[in-house]
Amino acid sequence: MARVCVDASFHPFECIPSHSRAKIDFLPCKERIRLARDYNATVRIYSDLVRELLDVMELDLKVEVDLVHRACKTALENAQRARQQLINHEAEHHC
Repeated sequence: MARVCVDASFHPFECIPSHSRAKIDFLPCKERIRLARDYNATVRIYSDLVRELLDVMELDLKVEVDLVHRACKTALENAQRARQQLINHEAEHHC
């Protein structure tokens, strides 16, 4: 199963074209912040579901394990998609 990786060097700075960076010290990029919040929310949902999966596994609840496992897979895909949107935005806007 694929893993979600959180980038420790993440900082929500302004999207500034490289030719303009010397003129502007810092402006928050609202879109980057929104994308980062979306990513954070999807990772939290995934994390909560993984914790729930462990709980139902420990109780040996087969039906619940299958349901939560499918929910984990969907949550992971959502987190990966949100991360990719953030990465694409950063690459396109140099923020």
